[in-house]
Amino acid sequence: MSKRQSRRPARGALQFLGWWLAILATAPARASFLSGDLLDTVADWMALFVIFVVPCVVIVLFSLRSVFFPFVSLSTRRRGWSS
Repeated sequence: MSKRQSRRPARGALQFLGWWLAILATAPARASFLSGDLLDTVADWMALFVIFVVPCVVIVLFSLRSVFFPFVSLSTRRRGWSS
C-alpha cells in the first residue's frame, strides 16, 4: 500500500470530526433580526415591491429581448454590417 491510500481514512475522520465540531460550536439561531412593528413594516414594503416593481421590470426586460434586439439585428443587416 502506498502512503496516499493509508492516509485517506484518517483524513476523512478528521474532516468528519471537524464538521461536527463546527456544527456544535455555532451560536444559537434567532428567527429574525427584526421584531414587532418593524418586521411588519418591512414585510409590507417587500410585498408591495414584489407585487408592483418586479412585474414591471420583467415586462421591460421581456420587451427589450423580444422587440429591441431583433430590431437592432434587422437594422444592422440592412446597413450591411453583418458578416
